[in-house]
Amino acid sequence: MRPRFLRNRGQAEQEPDPSGSPDPTIVRASDPEPEPEPELQPEGTANPPREWNLWELERVAREHPSDDGAQNEERAYLLIYLRDFAGSDGTLPADFDGLVHDAFGDLLHVVAT
Repeated sequence: MRPRFLRNRGQAEQEPDPSGSPDPTIVRASDPEPEPEPELQPEGTANPPREWNLWELERVAREHPSDDGAQNEERAYLLIYLRDFAGSDGTLPADFDGLVHDAFGDLLHVVAT
């Protein structure tokens, strides 16, 4: 048994209860801390999905290549794939907004609105 002055001094684990029942207030150092809940934005404050113009995305990708060759290649393949879904004027459905943000996020400030 520990001396009295060493008990409950912020140790992660306490001595087991002599009765053998686990103490639910014991916090073990190996237990992971729960992740915080993601903060939800109030309705109406997030940007609604946008319809992007494929031709404009191609122009921006061509004029502002990334230093990462793999990223440039991925964007080129994605642009070819997206042609199947674009309208004759190059407009992509708003359903592709998330995909466009993921692939071209660092270039979207250059795309004409």
